[in-house]
Amino acid sequence: MINPTDTAMSVAHALIFFSTVGCIVYGLLHWNRQDQTETVPLEREKETH
Repeated sequence: MINPTDTAMSVAHALIFFSTVGCIVYGLLHWNRQDQTETVPLEREKETH
């Protein structure tokens, strides 16, 4: 039989795991979006000069 403590620990581990994965994915998406917005104006400046 499963202990309530075992269930709580499983839920806690799953929460930590998915929170970590979510933070990594959000960070990568935000970093890529920031990278694109910084490079576009530089390319436009080169075209105008």
